[in-house]
Amino acid sequence: MSFGGAKYGGGRTNMGVKVILNIYDLSPLNSTLCPLGLGVHHSGVQVMGTEYTFAAETGIYTMEPRSAVTTAAPSSSSAPSAPAVTFRESVELGVFEGTQADLRAVLDDLRSEFRGDAYHTILQNCNHFANALSYALVGKTIPPHVNRIANLFGSCCHCLIPGGGKRQLPREYLSPLQNVKSFMESGSMTSAGEISPEELSHLLQQKFGKGIKDAD
Repeated sequence: MSFGGAKYGGGRTNMGVKVILNIYDLSPLNSTLCPLGLGVHHSGVQVMGTEYTFAAETGIYTMEPRSAVTTAAPSSSSAPSAPAVTFRESVELGVFEGTQADLRAVLDDLRSEFRGDAYHTILQNCNHFANALSYALVGKTIPPHVNRIANLFGSCCHCLIPGGGKRQLPREYLSPLQNVKSFMESGSMTSAGEISPEELSHLLQQKFGKGIKDAD
């Protein structure tokens, strides 16, 4: 029997296990962005008591559920240090009907795509991984708002980055909010700094109007 969006079969349990998306805030500007259907988020997929996520250099790694909330490295020795984040919410994605072996097979299949050196802030981040893992396990994608900023700017980055965006963004591009004013006004990410929540809200509404939530 197959499950989710993956090709793995067998091992159906009498009672499946819940698959949960743990969503974290990476910026205080989310208080302004979230009502617009946007946000700067980190996410991880929790299944069978472990949270799985993705980062530069390390690739796929594990942590205790809902624990990505400090600047210290997670408990896993293979996990990288992460910026301070704030837990926002958990969203139930569905029920996984496979076994632990099936889960390992799904993760092994995803490792070739989500390598540490393949991480990209806009085009291949932790939320892209969460989306792929969710679809493989339960056949559903994560809520669109979690990665909407990256999706909105992804096509632009393909044009801006030599080689179609197949490498790490320069350091000055690493925050989706940094230089956003310059990007909105000129399509360039080279000069402007951080902006206030009010100015950001105005620019986003001006750029996308009421169609932000439909711009996935």
